[in-house]
Amino acid sequence: MSKEMLRISDVDWSEVIGSVERPVKLLLKKGTPVYIKVRRDSEIVYRYYHKSLALEGSPSFPFAGFLDDIAFLRLDDEVLAEIANSRSRHVSTFSAGGFSIPRPFEVTGQTPGGYPIKKPLRIEVADLESVDFDRAFIVDKKNWNLALASMAPINMPSPERFTIQIEVLETDLYVTSSDFESLRQEARQDHELAKYPFDHAGRMPGIYWMFQAAHALNQGHLIGEDKVLDWLRARCAGHEFEGKRGGFAAKLIPLELDRAKGRKGGPRPFKMVEFKSWVESPDRFIFPAVVSDGLTLVLAVALWWEERLEGSPDESRVALAEKLYEQGFDKTEADYIVRLIAGVQLSNGEKILFEEWISQKERKLRMARTGLSGLN
Repeated sequence: MSKEMLRISDVDWSEVIGSVERPVKLLLKKGTPVYIKVRRDSEIVYRYYHKSLALEGSPSFPFAGFLDDIAFLRLDDEVLAEIANSRSRHVSTFSAGGFSIPRPFEVTGQTPGGYPIKKPLRIEVADLESVDFDRAFIVDKKNWNLALASMAPINMPSPERFTIQIEVLETDLYVTSSDFESLRQEARQDHELAKYPFDHAGRMPGIYWMFQAAHALNQGHLIGEDKVLDWLRARCAGHEFEGKRGGFAAKLIPLELDRAKGRKGGPRPFKMVEFKSWVESPDRFIFPAVVSDGLTLVLAVALWWEERLEGSPDESRVALAEKLYEQGFDKTEADYIVRLIAGVQLSNGEKILFEEWISQKERKLRMARTGLSGLN
């Protein structure tokens, strides 16, 4: 089973729920399995279950024993409901299964009773393995070991005597990566107004939602132009559309963008003809007449950046800023879009390098113009 556990407090839920919703209530409503992590340094799990014999029609027989390698226990809906309402719950027993991280071993012999002697091997693949049981509880490992050391096996009390009750907080909850991805895909389908033509929606959620906003405004007329930023922020509750960056992103959504306001000499024009010479498969950027020129260029540069990183993973974000500037975005606009595409804005050092590159480029243009004037 190839999956991993995600702590729900560390996950970006912006593509799944609104900014005012709480993930635990969504998980409860959807019936998504939720787990807690076993503290294997101080806790050990003991389970009961009925195991069926490998014979058709045969009865099952009870089985009990410690689970040394179980790492996660699933919470039932009653426990999760209380956590959803009060943010915590004390738990002592479990009945919904869990996951172990099994340690491989080799059999080196047998005990006098016929049981295999197992030699633990190094864990090379940290896959999770499903564990089932009818009922399980957490035992205090230290007290159990002390009892083992001081009593004869025949006098040992039931492990259940060493059960401990633990407090589970909302911040202690986990979901599997596959379940989280299913929730994200479901939420996207619920809100998706147009199929996104690229596979980086999860890596560039801001760009994805700008594409959806363009269809919401320009095609579906579901929102007014003055509500675009609110719409974007409601659906992408992370940091993508904070501050002035969000305002600029919202301006790229309408088909007409007034970039001349407050600019001396007017805006730098978008390079809508030239960009087709450097993009691969220009037809991929022929969208319905609901995507603005500015957003089209953002999408083209986003794909260019993805392909660039495949060949050079350590590529500086300065190269991305330069590419945006070459398409007609100014210095500030390029900085905003770098954050939307790369997920991180330019550092102070990168801004200095970018500004130096702009100065050199503008100097060469002035020299070229001066030379042409001299020829005339």
